[in-house]
Amino acid sequence: MKRTVSIFMIIMLLVTSVSFAEEIDYASLSAEKLHKIINLARNELVIRESVAAKDVYLIDEENLKIYLTGNQEIDWMGYLALGVVVINNTDKTITVGIKNSSINGWEVDNIFWAQVSANKKKKDELSFKIEDADISAIEEIVEIEIAFYYYRDADDWNTRVETEPVTIHLNVE
Repeated sequence: MKRTVSIFMIIMLLVTSVSFAEEIDYASLSAEKLHKIINLARNELVIRESVAAKDVYLIDEENLKIYLTGNQEIDWMGYLALGVVVINNTDKTITVGIKNSSINGWEVDNIFWAQVSANKKKKDELSFKIEDADISAIEEIVEIEIAFYYYRDADDWNTRVETEPVTIHLNVE
């Protein structure tokens, strides 16, 4: 199904680009501008595939999106690792981190810090020390609450934005 949706989206993108091609003189665009257009189109395809797959978004803003990939495991150090994709649709490098987090109402240590270049996407992991929540298995997790911070410009630490907490419900019947 994902493949069918992806193929459909690519065809639609090509049809749309052909209809707008008359208005754009691609030969006059710089290589940098063409790469930016291509990267934005790729990011849009990733976002559309994600929406079609009903991915869980942790941040869903116009220029910054973070969603869960579904990958989860407990590593050898006792940290729960949740796979995410970070999408930066700005013209500046951004830095994202976790402000605070809890599992089943217990505040837990976390590890996540991602720096993503302008108009790029990155696969990463959110990590939480589950021992802090007095549990030992993924099956015991009912909810994870996360609040993020990010810098709109990695070169300017005065651009910090803090998000409202997001709750992820796991193992709920």
